[in-house]
Amino acid sequence: MPEAVRPCPRPAPAPRRRPPARDQRHRGGGPDGRPLWLLCPPRAAPVPFDPLDAEVGAADYGQMVHEAMARWTRRLETAPGGWPGAATALEWFEEAAEAALEEAAARPGLLAFWRPRLSRIGAFVVAQEEAMQRGQPVRTRHAEVPGHLDLAQGQLRLKVRADRIDLLADRTLSIIDYKTGMPPSNKEVQDGRAPQMPLEAAIAAAGGFQGWSRAPSRRSPIGGSPAAARRAR
Repeated sequence: MPEAVRPCPRPAPAPRRRPPARDQRHRGGGPDGRPLWLLCPPRAAPVPFDPLDAEVGAADYGQMVHEAMARWTRRLETAPGGWPGAATALEWFEEAAEAALEEAAARPGLLAFWRPRLSRIGAFVVAQEEAMQRGQPVRTRHAEVPGHLDLAQGQLRLKVRADRIDLLADRTLSIIDYKTGMPPSNKEVQDGRAPQMPLEAAIAAAGGFQGWSRAPSRRSPIGGSPAAARRAR
């Protein structure tokens, strides 16, 4: 038994902690003005933070419009006969737009900017819907409909989500795609440069949309023309 207990010396050589091979940092200011450092993974380019008052991008805006349209379409299905009249339909769209803005958690500045634009879209789509009711009445409307088509003997599955599918009075399907920008021209659709709507029509013809059997379909980009699309923005 030793007279005194002495701790063993630390093993040598002690492993050294090596710094990252590449130390890239993004520098930003903290609330008190002192710099904050954000370490990035090796060989990763530093990504700046969005400004606190950044404008909403085109993708965010399109998502808000699609959300408002989906809410409005589902609300229309609750109306007797599928159409409550233009005044009520416009009121319902404004409520759907407010819900979409709230879900997007937009800042007050963006709310003031986007609310009038969504209101103009509401007036446009209500007029379009009313014209549709006079021409070929809609029996039922369905928003955000998933579908798929198996290709290459089942080795490839094409998945889509249609913005809206209507069952018309003549039992045909109308496939509607919302565009907040410029819709493709008929030539682009026909030569394959804009394949979205032909593919969705093929899925409808094969009965690939959830809840639908095989049925003839009509492609319907909202507005039907570039000029109409510009009025909707």
